[in-house]
Amino acid sequence: MYLLDINERVRELRENIGLSRRAFGERLGVSESVIVNIEYGRLRRPDQKESLYKLICKEFNVNELW
Repeated sequence: MYLLDINERVRELRENIGLSRRAFGERLGVSESVIVNIEYGRLRRPDQKESLYKLICKEFNVNELW
């Protein structure tokens, strides 16, 4: 069984709900470039990643353990 990395799961979520990176970012209050960095695993600061992942879960009603 292949498990997706968090960045791949975020991309899959975004695509499954049919939002562009820009629209996804707008819902979260961040820029499109932040979403690109999430999807490519380029966010470096752990505090930044954690807060964004929690916001994604809250905004899109996703279980944090997904």
